[in-house]
Amino acid sequence: GYKDNTNMAGVCVSEKVNGPWINLGHVFKNIGRDSWHRFEEADAAIFFYEGYSYMTFAGWDGRDISKGQRVGIVQLDKQMKAISPATILVEALEPWQKRNDNSKVFNPVFLKDNKGKERIYYSHNPSVPGIVTGWGYVEIGKPRGEGGR
Repeated sequence: GYKDNTNMAGVCVSEKVNGPWINLGHVFKNIGRDSWHRFEEADAAIFFYEGYSYMTFAGWDGRDISKGQRVGIVQLDKQMKAISPATILVEALEPWQKRNDNSKVFNPVFLKDNKGKERIYYSHNPSVPGIVTGWGYVEIGKPRGEGGR
């Protein structure tokens, strides 16, 4: 995934890691952007899970600094376009998730560890003394009411 000079996320594909690349365009072109990520879709990352394509990203509305960036996910069709509005996975609600009075969570990526745990990790860049910069995560799986974690 990429973010262009319009702050919109898009997808490029290639048969080879070094190109040539084909730009498939903006992910939300067909359905529009929700208000929570209308200003920016940063750190786009594509992953494939159980036969489906997804994109995680950090979104921002450009207005409400108190809410700051939010980590979102959206399912993509075969043309790498969003099939529905994105879902917010993480909001920066804790005081330690701020930097320069801006709430920050970003760089979401899907990873599966060597024990089979599937998670979407994200960065936080705190400014509170004693809290180190690090990663948080969201577990992947069934909802709690359906036997998930």
